[in-house]
Amino acid sequence: MGAAAGAGLLAAWLVGLGPFGPAGGRGGRRRGALGLLRIAGPIGGGGLLGGGVTAEPVLRALVRARRQRWVRAVVMRIDSPGGAVGTTQEIAAEIARVRAAGKPVVASVGDVCASGGFWLACACDRIVAPPGAMLGSIGVIIAKPVLQELLDRAGAARQKVVSGPHKDQMALERPWDAEELALLGEMNAAIFTQFVEAVAAGRHLDAAAVRAVADGRVFAASQAVGLGLCDRLGNFEDALAVAREMAGLPERAPAVELGGGRGGLLSWVLGR
Repeated sequence: MGAAAGAGLLAAWLVGLGPFGPAGGRGGRRRGALGLLRIAGPIGGGGLLGGGVTAEPVLRALVRARRQRWVRAVVMRIDSPGGAVGTTQEIAAEIARVRAAGKPVVASVGDVCASGGFWLACACDRIVAPPGAMLGSIGVIIAKPVLQELLDRAGAARQKVVSGPHKDQMALERPWDAEELALLGEMNAAIFTQFVEAVAAGRHLDAAAVRAVADGRVFAASQAVGLGLCDRLGNFEDALAVAREMAGLPERAPAVELGGGRGGLLSWVLGR
């Protein structure tokens, strides 16, 4: 176990599980803490050795935050360029459940909070970011590499049997045809509308105002504040202070690691 993980478990024991915390002593004073959850790297990527964020550990951490009485609010430290839509929506839904349980969730932005990362930030009660952090990139990409020329040069033969004309539309050995591009465009538009609606709801903005800036561009946080895409400028400590204030916690209430989106085995071994 890494030093950071060990410290987090010790802090959790002190504030939530040990004799001095909320669960200790029937007449004891119930003290609370912040739960800290990190979203680092591509969302929906990952795997055992690679970095990135997969749904299950993040969902478990959020469920734990919702159920544990000592967790009074959650700070999500987000440093992500985005990623898979499905994983993002799974996590956003669980953030909503934490908020519905009466526990504020504050997004603390690192260097980048774009695309799916920004989607998650918009699911939180507040967004706090340093002035030069990059936020936004509201939009959807559907892409695949095409290896047709490489396979032709290698003399590779290709055979397949498909059950329908579009079953192999993600095959790497050929480009999309016009009909497939139209179908994918419809899917892209549907997901894009979901993204716009999520941002509009989370930021309390009109959907038309979101669409006006939803061309895939990123904004400096200093710009995003003026557009309503970020609540205030500040660093990680400022985000902790906002969460403590929203939860009615004292200034020195601890922040306890919940685990979740911190990458794979390699990241754990390296202590990242």
